[in-house]
Amino acid sequence: MGYANPSENVVVRRLYAPDLPEIRAHLLRLDTVARNARFCGAASDLTIVTYAQKILRNNSIVCGAWTNGHLRGLAELRGVQAFVHSTAEAAISVEPDWQDIGIGDVLFAYFMTLAQNRFVKSVQFIFQKSNIRMWHLAQKHHAVLSCDQDFVDAKITPTWPTPISLAAEFYGDHLSYGFNAGIDWAHRENYAPSNRCG
Repeated sequence: MGYANPSENVVVRRLYAPDLPEIRAHLLRLDTVARNARFCGAASDLTIVTYAQKILRNNSIVCGAWTNGHLRGLAELRGVQAFVHSTAEAAISVEPDWQDIGIGDVLFAYFMTLAQNRFVKSVQFIFQKSNIRMWHLAQKHHAVLSCDQDFVDAKITPTWPTPISLAAEFYGDHLSYGFNAGIDWAHRENYAPSNRCG
């Protein structure tokens, strides 16, 4: 397996219909482990192609992380009703060779800003208990966790919009990020799952 150069700049922005071919290509590049993490189970190529065709629904916001013209990370926020106190469901995928350099953290922060600016009441994301990266993100953002035998249900309540959050969304579509110091996953025991599930 090759690994991304963490010094490369990654552009994070919202995605639209012209981006659909690269969205589909990104999801198809996920390996078995990444597909299981993203879809909470196995996903065939046909399943992914069908899913990608419908990803830009009216109540969905999708953003992505780009480098050298290719989409390497994807974040979805589904169930968003602008200016209505809705509950939205979130999901993140990062290609295997681009994991562990901070792309998931930036995507997470960006879609939380999008949720905040649309008065979303609660952001929910469900992930497998074995998904250590999502455990880290949930704990970092102080999610309320509930668990069953196999899955974790995490909920975060965004704050109200502020001038800073509105500016962050606007300028976020025009910024690039240099990932020179990602999470040190060689010491991933620091991010081991906690048992704090309600």
